[in-house]
Amino acid sequence: EATFNTMVQNGGIPVLHPVLVKDFKGEKGSCMMAEVSLYGDAVVRLIDARNYTGGFLPNYEDVVAPGTKLGKYGIDRIDHIVGNVHNLQQTLTYLKNMTGFHE
Repeated sequence: EATFNTMVQNGGIPVLHPVLVKDFKGEKGSCMMAEVSLYGDAVVRLIDARNYTGGFLPNYEDVVAPGTKLGKYGIDRIDHIVGNVHNLQQTLTYLKNMTGFHE
């Protein structure tokens, strides 16, 4: 919630205010989720999963039988992300102010 509140206080546009997402069965805990507008219809999704022990998000079912060994997969590192915007300087200023990031 603190990150969401800071981003909104710094000019971020809230899309989804912090909400608690609980595991229906109550076995794996819960997580907090919030969203802030990035640009266009893209959002920054903030997830606090410190109180959740499942593999993805609450109420998603694992599709692999327990005990099955899988190879390594996923994203290890992101070098950069590209997004096209109508006004680069305006978008850059918005993002820098909202996130506190700098060049």
